[in-house]
Amino acid sequence: MNKFYLQILIISLVAGICLLAFNQTSAQVIPEFLVSWQAINYVPPSYQGKILPTKSSLIEVGFDLIDNAKIADLSKYKISWTLDDELFKSGLGLKTIRFNSKNTGHRLGITVSGYKGANLDKILTFSRQEPQVIIDAKIPSTQIGLGQHQLEALPYFFNVSDLKELVFDWSTNDQPAKTAENPQIFDLILESKGAPVETNLNISVSVINSSNALEYGGKKINLTVK
Repeated sequence: MNKFYLQILIISLVAGICLLAFNQTSAQVIPEFLVSWQAINYVPPSYQGKILPTKSSLIEVGFDLIDNAKIADLSKYKISWTLDDELFKSGLGLKTIRFNSKNTGHRLGITVSGYKGANLDKILTFSRQEPQVIIDAKIPSTQIGLGQHQLEALPYFFNVSDLKELVFDWSTNDQPAKTAENPQIFDLILESKGAPVETNLNISVSVINSSNALEYGGKKINLTVK
């Protein structure tokens, strides 16, 4: 009987040790990539969102490795970057790169070699956007009254660093319209010599990169004048 109970005790101890080892292994947190990126192109100063890439945009990508709630020191680890499944750059502690986007989207890979005896990988995908333009008419609806109104063209994601590199062309009812000193602003003056008559008015603006005529965007709004 004593031998039987001794065997049970040994089996229980072994099971307990195995369970403890399993729990400790399960408690280990897998390192996590914390990646940030943005395109280096123009957005209005008030824009707080992600700066998206367009054709030929310069994209900056960086990352940290979070291990047990701390930023890991990767200065002595080889970090390799692949762009569309081809080696782009590699080096010790290389946590930031820049690359130019092309006509299509991109697949970007990051590999940290030999971190705690293993290679860690991360894959990112980037899709190309088109430049965008918004007309800020500063009115609560599509109805507008007589008087003077100021409209502003807000360009997004153009590959320029300054608005002076963009050309703005305004039109009303498909007829060219002149602007004041600032071509981004259009002063709309609505007058009536007789009794006001409800009419429809469409206003459009096109924006072109002065250094690249193939990069352009536009916007049209339809208003009802009362």
